Amino acid sequence: MNKDEFTTWSVYDSMIQSYRSSMIASQALLLAVEAITLEKLSFVGFIVCIIGLIQLCFWCEIIKARAIISDFHKFNALYEFDQKINIEGNKMSEGDKPLTEDIYVESKSIRDRANSNLAEIEKNSKLKSNCRPTRRKLAFMPLSFGFIWGVFFLLHICRILNYQIYVIIVNIVS
Repeated sequence: MNKDEFTTWSVYDSMIQSYRSSMIASQALLLAVEAITLEKLSFVGFIVCIIGLIQLCFWCEIIKARAIISDFHKFNALYEFDQKINIEGNKMSEGDKPLTEDIYVESKSIRDRANSNLAEIEKNSKLKSNCRPTRRKLAFMPLSFGFIWGVFFLLHICRILNYQIYVIIVNIVS
């Protein structure tokens, strides 16, 4: 086990957790503002809704990118990725250049091939994907925020278009 890589992995993994915490806090704050402004200040609420949706998309991309970098360093720390997988994501042969973080992050096809080859080398099928069970469970959080923002957005659109559906939805929700 490479101790420096283990430290690097630990730092990146901590960063992911702090980004998730920041995302949850900022989304909760925006949702609170949205709920307060929904009835009385509908234009402000509409703007907050748009900001919330855009921010959610940015947060998801940032967290996904950091998770991929974290995976590279985890695999490198635990399985010496850079000594077993070459720059093309295949098993290392004599004279091959090792896989680097930049290539792993930038190329999904090389990343998938590298993960699959590492899983075969280590006899561990859980390594084939970046989407392990914990990550799949954590992926629910942005989806739930997205659903809530979608409902608020629909309410604003109905109000803007002056449909009576808005009144029906508000009565159901209240």
